[in-house]
Amino acid sequence: AYCQNIDPIDQLIKSEMDRQGMTGGIGLGIIYGNHSYYQGYGYADVKNSTPIDPYRSMFRWASISKTVTAITSVAGGISLDTPLSELCRTFPKPIAFFEGDKISPLPEHTPDFTMRRLLSHTAGYRSYSDVPSFVESATPPSELANNPLVNRGIDWATRRVMYQPLALVPGTKFSYTTMGFNLAGWAIEQVTGSSIMTNMERYVFRHVDAGSIQPDYEWESIPNRVVGYQQDGRPTGSDDVSWKLPGGGLISTVRDLAKYGDAVLHSAMLTAEQKSILWSPPFPESGSYALGWVTKRVNDQIVEVSHDGGQQKTRTTLHLYPADGLTLAIMCNWEGWVWNQDFLTKLYALAKDYVK
Repeated sequence: AYCQNIDPIDQLIKSEMDRQGMTGGIGLGIIYGNHSYYQGYGYADVKNSTPIDPYRSMFRWASISKTVTAITSVAGGISLDTPLSELCRTFPKPIAFFEGDKISPLPEHTPDFTMRRLLSHTAGYRSYSDVPSFVESATPPSELANNPLVNRGIDWATRRVMYQPLALVPGTKFSYTTMGFNLAGWAIEQVTGSSIMTNMERYVFRHVDAGSIQPDYEWESIPNRVVGYQQDGRPTGSDDVSWKLPGGGLISTVRDLAKYGDAVLHSAMLTAEQKSILWSPPFPESGSYALGWVTKRVNDQIVEVSHDGGQQKTRTTLHLYPADGLTLAIMCNWEGWVWNQDFLTKLYALAKDYVK
């Protein structure tokens, strides 16, 4: 059942857009049991007055893609605790890390490099800017990333960083890193002999009634891509993100992002045991971050799992409420958008009251 024109929800969204002074627009998707609400606000393309269409406008997922990589690992039966050097013969086991600008050997009793470490951001791998400036950038130059003859996917991109010293000693603290998730995707490809997208389709997307989810290849003509806007309202550029598909390279409509979230909760994609593995923070240093998902517990019960995303052209968030069976997805094409917890709390409450 589809709900139409729910005024309190629409008023809340529009009020928050006005408060933040945004350029562009927002796509909203809510699924609550057998009921759903999809709505667009503002513009996919301001110059041409193209409105956001929740069924057609294509937004980048950014880091919400990490949730898919984690599910693919668990549902695909990839060992979480076998050392990567045993899973993948070509894995170059790190031997050093950066102490400031100095390269030092890893301590003798460094924890094993495993998928569980990679998927919880505790393996010590670098992010975009947490290593000395003289180290080669983790982000490929645009002229290489945007060229399909050069950009051959995860293996090509991952090899830029996998031989570099680590940013920190594994197991010492949580350090958020898209490069670590890229390495997890690389490992999945090595173990299975298939591309990361083939694995995502096999273990995740075949359970989702959604046709728009795909890698955002910059060189492909994907209809209805939204225009991205910088914080000052100017249109932003558009560089390829498929090279980091496991950590932030998917694109879809907001309807299909919500459909994905609902399938995580209700389809045969995951068993109860697999959800428990995904949504249980594995190490003290990982805090509330489990395997590809941020978790919230009350009285030791999971009440919410979520992930935000932010990159060129997009700001996104996906929240699942397992006890309620409710999914909330929001996608925005303005890079200045800030996720306000009070706003999200009010939206969740309105969704429970009106989407039924």
